[in-house]
Amino acid sequence: MKIVKSTFSATLLSFLVISCGDDALRNRLQMSDTSLQTSSSNLNFQALNSSVAGNISGTGSLRLDGGKLHVEIESDGHSPNSRHIQIVYNKTRCPLDSDDANGDGIIDYQEAIGTDGELVSLTSDLSEGGEYPTADENGKYQYKVSADSTLNNSSLEGRVIIIHGISETVTLPDTVQGAEGLNSHESLPISCAVIEFEEEQDQQLVVQQVKLLEI
Repeated sequence: MKIVKSTFSATLLSFLVISCGDDALRNRLQMSDTSLQTSSSNLNFQALNSSVAGNISGTGSLRLDGGKLHVEIESDGHSPNSRHIQIVYNKTRCPLDSDDANGDGIIDYQEAIGTDGELVSLTSDLSEGGEYPTADENGKYQYKVSADSTLNNSSLEGRVIIIHGISETVTLPDTVQGAEGLNSHESLPISCAVIEFEEEQDQQLVVQQVKLLEI
């Protein structure tokens, strides 16, 4: 059904542009088409390092819409009142057991992330200085943010969101490495989801673009 709607919209727009024979109008229609498209991804998190982190479960969504990034995450199974760093990394897959290079039974930060960079910190305002979510007394947290972003489909498609952090009371092998400025507990990867967009066409796309003809 989406394909049919998209094809109909494209055909109608092409007809309008050709009929008008106006390059300026054609450019405006193309710009409008881009701004009105939205891209969304359901997020299904898989647990990492369950032997020390426990049975972490999480779901959520990520959506790009008109220059804004909207993210919602619900995660459960954490230690009460624990803070959790969550970051979109420039990685194309979630960490695997085979990434445990030193064989200590834990996939630490260095083994999970390697040299891959960070794309965006999922904080209260999507800035590095924002606040990361904290689990409640039942070990659950709900995260929701909407903020301007320069990220687009191509920069986010296939990338991963990794949630970090376990209780300081958990004993970790001395071989577990942390991230720069964070200890091994704060930076331990505990959950991961891949961003996979499903294209959507705004239902009012044709109506709004046709109105441009009147300007």
